[in-house]
Amino acid sequence: MSEENENPVYRKINVPTQYRQAAKILQQVSEGKSLKDLVYNNKHIRVGTTIAMLNKIQANERQLDQIIGKTDILQKIPNKYLATYLVAELIFGRGELSGFSKPVECVRSYHDQLKEALLDLGEAPKLHTNLYHKVPRYVRLNTLLMKKAEAMEYFEREGWRYIENTFETYEEFLESVRNLDDESYLSDFHIKNLFVFPPSSKKYFASNELAAEGKFLLQDKASCLPSFLLNPPHKSTVLDMCSAPGNKTTHLAAMMKNKGKIYAVEMNTRRYNTLVEMTQATNATIIQTINRDVLEIKDEDVPNVEYILLDPSCSGSGIANRSMSDTHKDLSRLYKLSGLQFKLLSHAMISFPNVTRIVYSTCSIYPEENEEVVMSCLSKIGNFRLVNAGEILNNKWKNYGNEKSYPGIGQNVLYASNDDDCSDLTNGFFVAVLEKFDGLNEFYLQKQQNISAFSEKFGKRKTEVTGEENPDENNEKPVKKKKKWINKCYQ
Repeated sequence: MSEENENPVYRKINVPTQYRQAAKILQQVSEGKSLKDLVYNNKHIRVGTTIAMLNKIQANERQLDQIIGKTDILQKIPNKYLATYLVAELIFGRGELSGFSKPVECVRSYHDQLKEALLDLGEAPKLHTNLYHKVPRYVRLNTLLMKKAEAMEYFEREGWRYIENTFETYEEFLESVRNLDDESYLSDFHIKNLFVFPPSSKKYFASNELAAEGKFLLQDKASCLPSFLLNPPHKSTVLDMCSAPGNKTTHLAAMMKNKGKIYAVEMNTRRYNTLVEMTQATNATIIQTINRDVLEIKDEDVPNVEYILLDPSCSGSGIANRSMSDTHKDLSRLYKLSGLQFKLLSHAMISFPNVTRIVYSTCSIYPEENEEVVMSCLSKIGNFRLVNAGEILNNKWKNYGNEKSYPGIGQNVLYASNDDDCSDLTNGFFVAVLEKFDGLNEFYLQKQQNISAFSEKFGKRKTEVTGEENPDENNEKPVKKKKKWINKCYQ
């Protein structure tokens, strides 16, 4: 036997090109790029097969998240996009994988466990989704610089056709949006001066001259809801606690017709500069920008505040082009974020005596940042209550909070959804509306009742030895000096 045969050379087996290229496309789609463009411009993959499978992955994203989470596949395959594609091919596709590379063999070894996890979910996989093209291009007209009639004349000159229709139901409107062709647009069902264009128009508006001049704001509908629901009248005083980049702040200024006062606070210097640029570009003259930590802002710094908008830093889990990259909750980060959100909302409710209405919103779909923050604040501060946000929209909305898990909260708060089953054709979003009133809310009363019951049961318990009540109550204990809380959660 020759020496060559005695010492064979083992070569690394590469992942098949189809899988590598499809995983690369999956990653680029998660960053907001067009699925169709990526697939059709790639010469190394099977177009029909790849589009079908990537559609299926997007349609079953949550299921895949749960299924993969029950294994340690991601610990063995660092490229999560490759792992996701291989798992989807195995359990949603052909049921088998090609080749003998290490990632392929790894996923193949989990075949039975993955199938069992799929059965445990009790849900049949969806066949496809239109997530990559279903969110249209929303364009908010800046009425401080341009009238609606002027904007529509401009669109007509540019070759756009306006669909004029009075929709009786919200579902009729959504169906019309889904069926928009590449040359048509319409007005939004809820938000005044918000236009809806087809997804194919996104490149057009990205380089549009009027958008560059601040006359058009490229703002998702869900992001317009907080200002719309706050609805401050002309000449009122508003505090926007976390203002940058300024879309919601300038929306408020337009709603108020530049009459009144808006204090716009942003702590981060870079984001503050962006806020200043936007307020100047949009001619929002009633906005006074403040480069400070809003937790240090007191009533005397922003006198006579009546309305507060709070859209704090959050996980961003509702944003469509992040949905594939955030496949697992970062519980540690959520804990820190919800702590900051609680401090900010509590500050809004306590520190400004003239406030009558507060809107709290996030671009998150996680209840830890939404219902739980609102419930915690209402339990602590009694003289605020939730307003039914759906009623403000004349009950013409599809998605609300979870009333079963958060009774008294869920039915009163809104979610905007990009889920296929109940889509609002927007990014994911959460909005709660709170108002000050003379009574005490149910969550505060329940907490006080619980405290009283606990005190009655344990606070005056006699000791078996002395028979005295609370023998240590007069023994003074040294008071620990509290450390000043440092805000490290701003993004």
